[in-house]
Amino acid sequence: MDRDTADRLFYEHFDEIGGLVSSAARDLNPIEAEELDIFVKEKLSADDYRRIRAYQGRNGASFTTFLAAVIANLLKDFRDHLWGKVRPTEKARQKGTNAILLERLLRERHSFEEAFEIMTTDYSIAMSREQFEDLIPHVNLRYRVRAAQGEPLEAVDSGRSPEEMAIVNQMLERYCALLKRLRQICENLLPEDALIVKFRFEDGRRVSDIPDLLGMSPNRRRGKDLYRRLERLMGRLRESLEAGGFSALEVAAFLSNPGLGDGCDELEAG
Repeated sequence: MDRDTADRLFYEHFDEIGGLVSSAARDLNPIEAEELDIFVKEKLSADDYRRIRAYQGRNGASFTTFLAAVIANLLKDFRDHLWGKVRPTEKARQKGTNAILLERLLRERHSFEEAFEIMTTDYSIAMSREQFEDLIPHVNLRYRVRAAQGEPLEAVDSGRSPEEMAIVNQMLERYCALLKRLRQICENLLPEDALIVKFRFEDGRRVSDIPDLLGMSPNRRRGKDLYRRLERLMGRLRESLEAGGFSALEVAAFLSNPGLGDGCDELEAG
């Protein structure tokens, strides 16, 4: 199968892919399900649709059956991407599932305030603030690398060792440098493209929210059209960021973790 045929199949089955992803995401919270949808579509279109081009209709398998199998495998990759292959610490396991979840949220670079909100809202965990704070001594704090909105940078993980804080600050500075370069790139984009990039990568907005933010009229194609546009923009961003001296790994991590730039303006001003 050639690249053009794979491209046609991808967009002909775009809505079906979304349905298969929704089914695969039934154990995820709404935010994770949104991220899985983006992750799957990025992987299916990567490398000139390498995964789709592998479809040969062997043993009479339909394209839908093939897609379901591919998405099931991508779900495993997504869990590793989202949660990491690092196992929960022994302290967290002994404390229970809430401590394990908190440790994972910290690993995802959420602040304590965000973690509390996610656990009580997205996961509907009935937990007081006092009960939440009781979990903190039982998790590995080295995963927490960003401040909450309005939280002074110097207040982040004050209990860490100087060596750990140095690593955290280096990571934050590198992320902020990428964000600064992203803003410069946006100056040369069409106004609406620049807004899409800002909403997605600087503000961390969900893709499904962007059409409404742009005032796009509702129709069945707008999600498909926006994804194609975002796919094109991401390719341009990768090229421009790497041309600016950032490694492919740094750029991939930056684009995969949108909206983590809280505190960058304060860091630059300081």
